[in-house]
Amino acid sequence: MTLAYFFCDASFEKQRTATSIIRGLLYQLVQQHENLLSKYILPRYEERGNQLFTSFDALWAVFIAAAADQDTGRTYCIIDALDECDNASKDILLCQLHETFYCQENPPPNLSILITSRPYPEIREYLQDFTNADLASFDQARQDIDRCIRERVGDLAKKKNYTDKVKREIIDLLRYKAEGTFLWVGLACEELRGKSSKDAIQFLRDIPKGLISLYKSLLKTATEDETSECAATRSNLSFIIVSFDALSVLEISEACQLHQDEPDLDTRLQYTRDQIASCRLLVVIHAEKVQLLHQSVRDFLTGSGSGSGFFF
Repeated sequence: MTLAYFFCDASFEKQRTATSIIRGLLYQLVQQHENLLSKYILPRYEERGNQLFTSFDALWAVFIAAAADQDTGRTYCIIDALDECDNASKDILLCQLHETFYCQENPPPNLSILITSRPYPEIREYLQDFTNADLASFDQARQDIDRCIRERVGDLAKKKNYTDKVKREIIDLLRYKAEGTFLWVGLACEELRGKSSKDAIQFLRDIPKGLISLYKSLLKTATEDETSECAATRSNLSFIIVSFDALSVLEISEACQLHQDEPDLDTRLQYTRDQIASCRLLVVIHAEKVQLLHQSVRDFLTGSGSGSGFFF
């Protein structure tokens, strides 16, 4: 058995295009079966040169041939978070998947592809003809989120010295308000880290159910005042949303003109990190790159699908 996977991420160009996905999967197949390189890739490379790796159609043909190779046994490929790809790439990949696995009389018999995605209409349109399932409806998903809540609250209880009564109430409130969303649990628990044992329960009672409502609450807290701090937060979010790729901390500092009067670069960057932290968990720093916490944050801020975003 051969397994290959690709995690899509809207924040990075190399993780949101159709060619990147196929290159990533093909690379993993060759890592596990070196003979595929000479059997399928090198002959096509001699014909097309570097264009082989930039042409989706050419890459797809090589990928299907290599993945369906009878000598390598059964092949499973996982494409996670397809909804985070750019629109053109989604259309290209979905159309090709439908053509190869649904329209052809003899699809590759030993190749299976698993796709995870939020259920956007344009994605459903292509994939509805295949076996599909709503993961949130499975008992295992509910058990997993319950386990997540217990572990997160258990960790908080040790650090905050919750009594058994407070711990039970917090667990019950998280279960009730999360609506089956791991991300909501994570955000709420991060906020609880800054609350005392006495204030934790009231905080959970006050915050709204559901992810979008929580985003609204976090954004309101971060931007509702007419202070320079809140103005900088609004500026940060605006630049992060419109940037083509994830910006570095320094690039955000320059774009938003943050702390220009600070001559020491390291100090200025730390001030900028502190400023980014005021975005109330909507924005995170990963490997010195500033990005939105999740694609759903971008959708919320821009109003994708609803036309009622906070910035566009």
